[in-house]
Amino acid sequence: MKKSIRSVFIVLVFLTILLSGCAPAPTPVPPTFTPEPTSTATQSQIIIFEAPGNLESTQDIGCVPISDLKNTFTPPDLYNGFVECINQDNYSSAVFFFALAGTYAYYDNFRVADITAHDAKSVLIQQTLVSLDSIHKNAFEQELQNTIGNSDKLLEICNEISRIGAPQYYPRYMIQHGMNAFTDGNSGDGLAKNFDSDTAWKTSLDSYLHCPNPTP
Repeated sequence: MKKSIRSVFIVLVFLTILLSGCAPAPTPVPPTFTPEPTSTATQSQIIIFEAPGNLESTQDIGCVPISDLKNTFTPPDLYNGFVECINQDNYSSAVFFFALAGTYAYYDNFRVADITAHDAKSVLIQQTLVSLDSIHKNAFEQELQNTIGNSDKLLEICNEISRIGAPQYYPRYMIQHGMNAFTDGNSGDGLAKNFDSDTAWKTSLDSYLHCPNPTP
């Protein structure tokens, strides 16, 4: 009974992570006023500033076999690969890419000092899922539920991610996403002091993936 409750909980957690970044935008409400014909209408402009390297993918990996994935691939690289897998209707690989990217971004939150940069993961997920049409998105969601609702399949993913290992790249994509990129707050390397890689990696596997059993 406890095992079934845990499976349901895991499904709910992953669906919350999945759907939190892809809620449809509200339908714009038409203006209720009409400008005078003689008035000069001016449109406000929104200027978006981005620091170099913000959410940047530096390696075009495509939908490579899972056995070829490396711990030098960043979350932006992996989310792009995820889309390629979806376009090939390779949903089992897409689920793995999605899980690995999320685990790495979760780990990066521990080692990037600027807390304003930590929503990089949510933004990446939102941008990724918005690029999918409804048919592919629904098919992926079904595959995701079937995978995380099955403790054996989830354990396989956990073990494979553990084999690939903790990230071995500089998380520039996230560091450059935060406010410190504009205020010279990243005068150093932008990484947290006294960062414990082993603890962060174990926490990422346990708290983000919710692995059924401890993974070395």
